[in-house]
Amino acid sequence: MPDAVRDGETGILVDPDDPAAVAAGINALLADPARRDRLGAAGRKAVEEFYNWDRVVRDLMEIDSRYRSTR
Repeated sequence: MPDAVRDGETGILVDPDDPAAVAAGINALLADPARRDRLGAAGRKAVEEFYNWDRVVRDLMEIDSRYRSTR
């Protein structure tokens, strides 16, 4: 998930193979509602801005345009 989550900004990254690290990350968020809310809001905003159909269409049109210009 490092490509989708900006550590400390839109979420937290932990080693998924380390159960203690996963538990510590969960516990840290449970203990800090303000941080949890801040990360959640930033994550939602990032998804709305970067992972939406308008952007997907724009990116696909750009790819198509580049492909057509090389033919």
